[in-house]
Amino acid sequence: MKNEGIDKAAGRILKERTCLENIYLEQFRVFGDENRIQNHSDREIIRAELTKYDPLRFDATVTEWLTSRFVCIGYYALLDINKVSPQNGEFDEYLEWRNIKDVPEMTYDHNEILTEALHALQRNLDEKLIGFNLLPETFTMKEVQELYEAVYDKPFASNNFQKKILDLKVLERLEKKYTGAQNKAPYLYRFKVQ
Repeated sequence: MKNEGIDKAAGRILKERTCLENIYLEQFRVFGDENRIQNHSDREIIRAELTKYDPLRFDATVTEWLTSRFVCIGYYALLDINKVSPQNGEFDEYLEWRNIKDVPEMTYDHNEILTEALHALQRNLDEKLIGFNLLPETFTMKEVQELYEAVYDKPFASNNFQKKILDLKVLERLEKKYTGAQNKAPYLYRFKVQ
């Protein structure tokens, strides 16, 4: 919408797509190469699809404008996908969750945007501790490690990982989480209150 700022627009679109509020959302990069759309092979295909979708609404003038150069502002959000059934937008045939290794070739530079979002998330996981937004109020070290392993798509040695996280000095250790095997029960943690 012309009368809303970019952060509000991103938040509104996220709410429309997830039906959730108060989701961690962060801008990570602007994509504005002068040729990101104009010289792309998908441009003519998209023009044809728009015209086929609604010929009255998407005449030659409108499709020319929609397939002109645009600057894209990339955001990523952190949410539990088990709590969300993604809602289609106006131009979506379907919308689904995919493993990042299973994402098909997308139009324009959207695969690059997705890759950059993952790299920003990986950087910010340590620098800003944003991953803790995906954990419950109290959690085990194993849950933290599983989160990191999912984001980085690689295993971490448990002892080294635990030391690294504890050295950040942001967690408070609580009582053990009793699971039946008393000597194997893991400790629970939570963020320290600042």
